[in-house]
Amino acid sequence: MEEKLIRFCTQCGGALEKQWIAADERYRLVCVGCREICYQNPRLLVTSLIVWRSRLLLVQRAYAPEAGLWAPPSGFVEQGETLEQAATREVREETGVVIDEASLDLHLVTSIPRISEVYIGFRGQIDEASIQPRGEALAAGFFDEHSVPWDHLAFRETEGYLRQFFSELATKTFRIHLLRIDTLGVCTRAYSIETISPCISRT
Repeated sequence: MEEKLIRFCTQCGGALEKQWIAADERYRLVCVGCREICYQNPRLLVTSLIVWRSRLLLVQRAYAPEAGLWAPPSGFVEQGETLEQAATREVREETGVVIDEASLDLHLVTSIPRISEVYIGFRGQIDEASIQPRGEALAAGFFDEHSVPWDHLAFRETEGYLRQFFSELATKTFRIHLLRIDTLGVCTRAYSIETISPCISRT
């Protein structure tokens, strides 16, 4: 995402211009009026791999980008939400499937610098499934590896991600994946999981 997309200061409404900030050693947008620096940080999104009876939940996207194609439920993290809350909300809003956020396990962290986005992926399993596609989904369903609409997946990286997940699902050996998608291609690193401790609340 290019900085020039933001044109006016959020503090006073003044015009922004790109200036070199010596302390940060980079150009940033600065208000010509109040001199406030406009920091543009990556957008944070969540995606979820939800399994029922060894079948994976996918949605058919209703809107661009990739409208009409299939992908796991995903969306932006809202203010005031934890990552798990955002993930369960997106699944519920798109498919009607209700998940306990405490049942989600971390599965993926992906950086995409060219569009200034970071994806946090979770995986989870449910015992009962009641699908009611809504909002941003034209349709939704649970698919085993053979019935996934492989030729109609949204985003080119999705196929590799899903095939990797089905391989892990078959062996019940899951890893946490750290990915970077940039001009050099896809760089990935996987971390083995020995144990997963329950969430402990502290005051």
